[in-house]
Amino acid sequence: MEEALAAIRGIFAEQESSQRKSEPAEPTLLDKDTDIDGLLSREAVAAVNSSVSRLTENMRKLTPSLEDVVREALRPVLTSWVNENLPDMIERMVQAEIARVIRGR
Repeated sequence: MEEALAAIRGIFAEQESSQRKSEPAEPTLLDKDTDIDGLLSREAVAAVNSSVSRLTENMRKLTPSLEDVVREALRPVLTSWVNENLPDMIERMVQAEIARVIRGR
């Protein structure tokens, strides 16, 4: 169990580190009163701000949730545990069922 928790903590630390490196800087939105030397109207600035906000929100939705991260972190641990323990568990259950059936006669 401790190994699984250590593995999960390591994965979180790696992901946090890689996110800091790969995350683009928060987009700088134009001030609503900025007209950039008359090139953009307030409406155009509002439209740009809206588009950037939608893009930022959509990018956040694409990042994996905590549940996704934990599921992927636990998958190899659980697969290994099942591969090691399932055959013995099934063997014990089959033997117990055979013994129960024989006693029932």
